[in-house]
Amino acid sequence: MEVLSEDRDGRGLGRLLLPFSYDVGHLGSGDTVTVPALYVTDFGSIPWFARWLINPFDRAAKAYVIHDILCDDRTRSRREADRILREALQVLRVPSWKRWTIWSSVRAYALLTGLR
Repeated sequence: MEVLSEDRDGRGLGRLLLPFSYDVGHLGSGDTVTVPALYVTDFGSIPWFARWLINPFDRAAKAYVIHDILCDDRTRSRREADRILREALQVLRVPSWKRWTIWSSVRAYALLTGLR
């Protein structure tokens, strides 16, 4: 990752130097999300006041990037993007309390802003 000097709403940005893929459901499922090299992300869109609890650059970082690309390309519904985020968090062995906190936060945001 290359750290960029710009920011998005006070959150740092990074540019991925290498692509990576995630197979939804299970490895080899045929339903693959690919994040291309040079994709720009803010990782977790976590408000400053909550970063002491949820770090945007911890073990969940790849799940955040997967969620970002799904939300950006809009080939899936927001609900589906949020479900894939929750699944990826589990695959990355993020503790269950943290998975629930992250997932419920993104779902609440989607519902409050009409991004179903």
